[in-house]
Amino acid sequence: MSEPPPAAAEAEPSAARSLSPEFNPLGPTAGGHAQRLARGAVLQQGAQVARLVGGFFVITVLAHRLSFAELGTYTILLSLITYVTFVKASVMNAAVVGVAEAAGRGESERVSVIVSTAFAVYTVIGVISGVALCGLGLALLPSLNIPHELYHSAQLGVVGLAAVTLVSWPFQIFDDLLRGLQRFAAVSVLEITAMVAYVGGASALAFANAPVWSLVTLNAGIPLLMGLVCLLALRRLGISVRVSRRLIERREARRFGSFSGLLVVSGVADLATYSLDRFILSALRSPAVVGRYEGPLGAQNLIRYLNGVLNAPGIPVTANFLAAGDRERVRELCLRALRYGFAATIPFVVVMIIYAGPVLETWLGDRFGAVAAPAALFCSWWLVGANTGMVGMVLMGGRFTRQLVAVSWLGAVVNVALSIPLTSALGIYGPIIGSMSGFAATLAFSFPFAMRVAGLRWREVAREAWLPAYLTGAVLAAALAGARYGLGLTSKPAVVAVLVLAPLLYWGLYALVWLRADERALALHAIGVRRGD
Repeated sequence: MSEPPPAAAEAEPSAARSLSPEFNPLGPTAGGHAQRLARGAVLQQGAQVARLVGGFFVITVLAHRLSFAELGTYTILLSLITYVTFVKASVMNAAVVGVAEAAGRGESERVSVIVSTAFAVYTVIGVISGVALCGLGLALLPSLNIPHELYHSAQLGVVGLAAVTLVSWPFQIFDDLLRGLQRFAAVSVLEITAMVAYVGGASALAFANAPVWSLVTLNAGIPLLMGLVCLLALRRLGISVRVSRRLIERREARRFGSFSGLLVVSGVADLATYSLDRFILSALRSPAVVGRYEGPLGAQNLIRYLNGVLNAPGIPVTANFLAAGDRERVRELCLRALRYGFAATIPFVVVMIIYAGPVLETWLGDRFGAVAAPAALFCSWWLVGANTGMVGMVLMGGRFTRQLVAVSWLGAVVNVALSIPLTSALGIYGPIIGSMSGFAATLAFSFPFAMRVAGLRWREVAREAWLPAYLTGAVLAAALAGARYGLGLTSKPAVVAVLVLAPLLYWGLYALVWLRADERALALHAIGVRRGD
């Protein structure tokens, strides 16, 4: 990318001054900090809801229009980019933290150095990832039992994935830049715009009975769409940043690599944790079994994404506080992350445990009702897994890369060691039990460490986060069990009502019983309501 014209460069100091408040977004008081973080979480949650709704719509269409073998082949091919996705997330966090730290010091020129260096690093990684993805994917296909009539489409899908991955990498930096500047509203709007474009394209392809490879390639292009819309929006947002070869620093690249390099290594382990399940099922069973597995996996992933997005705004803020040695704010931030993360996640877990069958039938079609029990089991992990959001904030924000690598590999080893023999014996339950065991092993190792870093005590976490969430969840579970087994409310309209009303009931009860006055004010501020409005 060429340098901007001189006018843009001359305007940079004023742009930096205008952005300076964004770099220390929550002001000098803890209350202001909490309000900004809460607003950021709500805004990003809005974008995540849009992404979930878009993904929900697309997978619903595909589940109804594709055979199990076609759906399984589609998801197997998308699993090939899981490693690239985790590498991208690792490098993204390095860029976001770097921008946040430089911006917090008001160093606009330093932000340009970080962006320019990241752009160059992303380009190199994109080329390597694309070539590796193509070679690995084509080599793996013969072992995955792909039906003969779908094999050529699978080959084209691998090539499409590789090409889109190569092109999309460099543009990711513009999304990272906005996140590092904590421009949550802008990121949310732009992500929604990109997602609308994807959903429109995917829907058109699905209803036109397009081949599997075209659906796969378009799905892999979502990061490219997001990066492009962020780039196009920079001028309108008044953000002046230079991207130039002259600003690339070897020292910054080494620092960048020292943080992201180990995370890339952990991405290999994450591949085993989040992607090998489909490969194992396909190799030991068939792509059709993988297609049925998408029911439990999709339900679990919806909850996982929800939990993750709630804590995403906390990563750069945690980085700032840890760098400043402000341990008290780190403790308060992490405690609130646990408290609100559980409150947001638990109602959906309870719904899936009680209503898994009706939900899957309403969502993906009647043929998915047969995998209700595996779906309920898989989603139940998040009764405990809601703790992982705070852990990610601490490990990423504090740059504890060795610990991240260690827990990733621990989970991967446990997962693979159990999934292979259990899949042979138990079928679809094999990767579910293996994944849950791997998740539990990583949490047992990482949560106590994060607690020590944050300065949290077990008793206060139990009192402030676990007890309110679980007691409120027990009340909701009793109400849902009565609705399903006592009143027989399992029709599709009733299931839709449950999905809407159950979380509202939970949150209303939680707010009434457990929220303090300052938290109620914070919640109102986060959704744009102020006292006296």
